Amino acid sequence: MIVNGGFASGLTGWTVSNAGVGLGGSAEVVTSLGSQVPLVLSQFALLDSGPAATLGSSTPTYGQLSQSFTLASATTLDLTFRYTLLTSRFTGAFATENDSFLAEIRPTAGAPTAIFSSDVATGAFVPVPDVSGIISSPNGASFLEYVPAISVNQSISLAAGTYTLVFKVTSNLNSLFDSGMLIDNVILNNKGTSATPEPASMLLTAAGLLFAVACASRKARA
Repeated sequence: MIVNGGFASGLTGWTVSNAGVGLGGSAEVVTSLGSQVPLVLSQFALLDSGPAATLGSSTPTYGQLSQSFTLASATTLDLTFRYTLLTSRFTGAFATENDSFLAEIRPTAGAPTAIFSSDVATGAFVPVPDVSGIISSPNGASFLEYVPAISVNQSISLAAGTYTLVFKVTSNLNSLFDSGMLIDNVILNNKGTSATPEPASMLLTAAGLLFAVACASRKARA
């Protein structure tokens, strides 16, 4: 149901929304960042909150990535993806105040279905810094990365209708520095329907079949 979930074709199929363009949020594709490497033949989508336009600004900045899909009838879906959170290279409450991260499925009308939501200021966001230290994105933002990448696999029951899968990173109120989120391997399927295998998996399967054929041929000749 999701087009280009591995971002191999850049952000094709996805809608980018942002606020505070220039100083503010953005979305881009990166082949790797710091120690983080995406799955074979895929890339990362990097969402960047951007800093608020001015210290003390009441207007939040954000980077958002979304894609819509339609269900003809009530359906239970399997959603999988990986994400890695990034925070400013400047540590402490001043650097990360109120920066928030979320993934959710939004209906055309009504309340969204939350996949995950984390706000740095709540204290629930307690990552372990990676030893690789400061890294820079192509657009010039500097981050500290956190490991490991977190895999999400969630079953979601939805009524018939049109929905939008949303990933968003927000720098709320007076955050001066960036936060970010790496995303890859986004797959949304009817529950019980196998995902299209990754090319690497297909190659392994083919190799296994060739090996089996070779073994059978040897036995036939013996």
